[in-house]
Amino acid sequence: MIGKSVLRVEDQRFLTGNGRFIDDLSLAGELHCTFVRSPHPHAHIKSIHAPEGVVVLTGADMARDGVNAMRSGWVLPGMIEPPRFALARGTVRHVGEPVAAVLAESRALAEDAAEQVEVDYEPLPLIGEERAFKWARGDRAATEAAMSKAVHRVQIELINNRLCGAAIETRGCISTGETLYCGTQAPHHIRRYVCEELGIDQGRLRVVSGDMGGGFGYKGKHYPEETVVVWAARRLRRPVKWIAKRQESFLSDTQGRDHVSRAELGLDSDGKFLALRVLTTADLGAYVSSFGAAIAGPIYSALLAGVYRTPQVFVEVTGVFSNTVPVDAYRGAGRPEACYVLERLADKAALALGIDRAEIRRRNLIPSSAMPYKTPVGPTYDCGDFPKVLERALEISGYTKKRARGRGIGIACYVESSGVAPSKLAGMMGARVGFYESAQVRVAPDGSITAYLGTHNHGQGHATTYAQILSAQLGVPLDHISIIEGDTAAVPVGTGTFGSR
Repeated sequence: MIGKSVLRVEDQRFLTGNGRFIDDLSLAGELHCTFVRSPHPHAHIKSIHAPEGVVVLTGADMARDGVNAMRSGWVLPGMIEPPRFALARGTVRHVGEPVAAVLAESRALAEDAAEQVEVDYEPLPLIGEERAFKWARGDRAATEAAMSKAVHRVQIELINNRLCGAAIETRGCISTGETLYCGTQAPHHIRRYVCEELGIDQGRLRVVSGDMGGGFGYKGKHYPEETVVVWAARRLRRPVKWIAKRQESFLSDTQGRDHVSRAELGLDSDGKFLALRVLTTADLGAYVSSFGAAIAGPIYSALLAGVYRTPQVFVEVTGVFSNTVPVDAYRGAGRPEACYVLERLADKAALALGIDRAEIRRRNLIPSSAMPYKTPVGPTYDCGDFPKVLERALEISGYTKKRARGRGIGIACYVESSGVAPSKLAGMMGARVGFYESAQVRVAPDGSITAYLGTHNHGQGHATTYAQILSAQLGVPLDHISIIEGDTAAVPVGTGTFGSR
């Protein structure tokens, strides 16, 4: 079945309105949760007062119950990681940080009760780009030496604006205390984080992620609300449900990008790249999110060679804190940021030398004869024919004809570090996690097959593509194959779906 066009088996369910998303789930006796969030970017919490009869849980309650701080998932050498708690303890560090959880019999009652909670804040000065880490790749001295010999040198300063993701379905979760239902790209990661914070064995928490209305990276990260609903359900002995409002998403979902870069490219008289130097300041927000440091440091810097044969490259990234929502992965997660710097430099160099933008790229692409090619920033490209791909792209886009006076056409080259797995590539990028994935195939007496996988489907069409692979390998019809994902009870180990993997 591989290579044949087949109808996606999951589409009928969604097209007929039979998808099952997180807010479609309700449990008997559930309490609805809403959060009191900080209106200040930085403040000391002097007191929290709730009217009698209103169920309010605070950071102090979590502390008394021994709930631990949240931790990032990728720690860089020498990185500073300030303590972050699911509910703020003593200090808030960004607008929207959860201060208290309010629970009631309905969402409306919970929201009304939250408005009655009084929090006395003492505003504090904003922090001034306090450094979290410094990360470098490449040979600084060799790059400076090569740059000094360049006939042409072009510089740019780029601001890669911060942005917010906005999937059609907002985040949400519901927990019985033993099971956590939530919309996440990585259920096994969420289980590990929540269990570490609650101090319980991972075998005591099941995480289930069903249908999900968009992921885009930011739904693959761990959030305070997940820990709070599990803890509250265990404490109150009732299921607890929370669904984010859209305005909450802009205050609580991790955001993306937010880089300021100063970059310089040195070229010889023929327009060949000699040296590249990139100095980037990356805003992490108020805390180091799950993979926030990795996105800005190891992943971004590992892709700054791009598809070009630049002999010397040096990259230095300074991660800084600010009183803003934490930054993490969003659609590409470090790779688009690197591409943006490189391609803007290539365009500026073409303009400075009077060379066509396609031609300057053509002169500098890594030839297929150089494969495998080790870049100056770490990764080795095992294969690829970049010049052939460029020529084909120019041909099918009608690039030559579309370059008429007064008419613009963009051009950019990009290499993707896809399929991140337990591989040399992951190690090259600084990963200290496995990136393994699990799969188990069970055959029933009637010959039907059920495959259990640690990935998560949220638009990728896994129910079809995995079934095609199994059908081709085992000779079983597609309609005799079932795919199970997104349940840590059914699939005990896994990693998830993110980062083009």
